[in-house]
Amino acid sequence: MTDHPALRALEFHHVGMACKDIEDEAARMAPLGYRAEGPAFVDPLQGVRGQFLGGQYPRLELLQPHDG
Repeated sequence: MTDHPALRALEFHHVGMACKDIEDEAARMAPLGYRAEGPAFVDPLQGVRGQFLGGQYPRLELLQPHDG
């Protein structure tokens, strides 16, 4: 994050990460200080299952294919 006014608008809300298994990936991110922000969710329109992780910057959104 930055205090420079011109760059504040460029900060990320989150970064999406495609993975095969969100639980496995969340466990790999835990030693770096990332923690689940809530329960996993399903987005049927995008065909993904997801999980937001916070506690560090940038915030992460883990995404895996839903139903194959």
